[in-house]
Amino acid sequence: MKKQISTLVGALIILLVAGVAGASILLVDQEEKTALKGDIEYEKEIVDIDEEKKLEEEKEHEEEKEDSEKGEDEKEAEKEKEDKEEKEEEEEEKEDSEKDEDDEEKGAYDGKDIREAFDITWHLKEINYYDEETISFICNNIKFTEENGQMEYGGSSCCNSYSGEFEIKAENRVALKEFTTTLMACSDSEMNKQENIFYEVIPQFDKYYYDGEELIFKLEDNQGEALFKKER
Repeated sequence: MKKQISTLVGALIILLVAGVAGASILLVDQEEKTALKGDIEYEKEIVDIDEEKKLEEEKEHEEEKEDSEKGEDEKEAEKEKEDKEEKEEEEEEKEDSEKDEDDEEKGAYDGKDIREAFDITWHLKEINYYDEETISFICNNIKFTEENGQMEYGGSSCCNSYSGEFEIKAENRVALKEFTTTLMACSDSEMNKQENIFYEVIPQFDKYYYDGEELIFKLEDNQGEALFKKER
């Protein structure tokens, strides 16, 4: 009987020890699982934070880029506006200047008709090329005549004589048509040069201004002007 009781007690002790050991193992396993779960959640939280930070940085970068592009566009638009305004001001100043010049010229020679300059020999004093130089002349002249409704011009050009027809147009303008010349050679090179220049500009006579003592022809395309003085 005692032997059976001892065996039973020993068995109970073994079962108790095994139970405690099993419980301890389960507890340790549960703790490890909990710790592992905590580590996974922590790592996930770290990843989430990194993702949020990355998204915020990307958003800030995009905003900075948009602000930069917007700033460049605004600067470019502002520059274009300034350039446009400057160009408009220059054009207005140019138009005002041209208008003032036209008004001054019209005022200086207003009411003078070129017919009042007919039958007078006009000596070419100089040709002023606006963008280049002023050339003085010594032996070229011109005279305008009208007979039976036919208007003609002619004169001498240092070494030769010339003649042609012309017509009067509106707004103080004339059109000198083709002319013919004699074919004498100039022995003086300077006279020959002046003659050639004179023949080149005659077809370019456009707008005229006459005040009784001077006869001025503006050249086509506003290249310059030819100044004639009344011969005494």
